[in-house]
Amino acid sequence: MNVPIETVSDKTLNLNQVENGYYYERCHFESYSDSHDYSDIVFDHCDFEQTDFSRVSFSNVE
Repeated sequence: MNVPIETVSDKTLNLNQVENGYYYERCHFESYSDSHDYSDIVFDHCDFEQTDFSRVSFSNVE
């Protein structure tokens, strides 16, 4: 993992607001129905409303 572009803390976001290369800590992610590809992201103590990630692709995500 490279050095994060930015750290986002204590926010509520939709999954479509996630940016590749970012570090998210203590964030809450609401559901998002579109397919998406994510890479080089850290989710530290985050929670997700969405439980079906079959349309989401993750690579190099911690």
